[in-house]
Amino acid sequence: FKGCAREIAEASTEPTLAGRQLGRYLVKSRLGSGCIGEVLLAQDQELGRYVALKFLSRELAADSDQARRFSQEARTASALSHSNLVTIFDIGAFEGRQFIAQEYIRGKTVREALGSGPFTVEAATGIALQIVAGRGAAHAAGIVHRDIKPENIMIRADGTVKIVDFGIARFTDHAVKPVHHASTGLT
Repeated sequence: FKGCAREIAEASTEPTLAGRQLGRYLVKSRLGSGCIGEVLLAQDQELGRYVALKFLSRELAADSDQARRFSQEARTASALSHSNLVTIFDIGAFEGRQFIAQEYIRGKTVREALGSGPFTVEAATGIALQIVAGRGAAHAAGIVHRDIKPENIMIRADGTVKIVDFGIARFTDHAVKPVHHASTGLT
């Protein structure tokens, strides 16, 4: 993206949302930022769990096409349920910026883990098998991630691997796409 370095620099100088209440979420700290936006650690005050709030940048939030893609990411990932895929809990907006509330994964990205040195053959095989299992579940649901890279693979402390960031994922022709319509009140 053009201006990515500028966006990252500006995001780091913006006032923090730490301590702010965003609906049911109490923001604790910033986890990171990138070209698309920033990710904040928050506590869901209703359920008492920690979540990662992924915000679309202010610049991209003003672009209706980017805002639509961000919403599509939430819908795409929320259609999936698998132990090796990030779980989406909610979507919302705060001060004109959309956010996705998703599972907070305590761990490191594959990129960060590789900073400590190469993986053993057994560790690399275990990570690869979990990535394949997650991608297989997504493909079975008709969703292609399209952005598998070390920064989008998280490894929890217990060794569980999670695929994150469905920002450029696409539905295949046989996908069961989530339907969003008004509730009829039926259960």
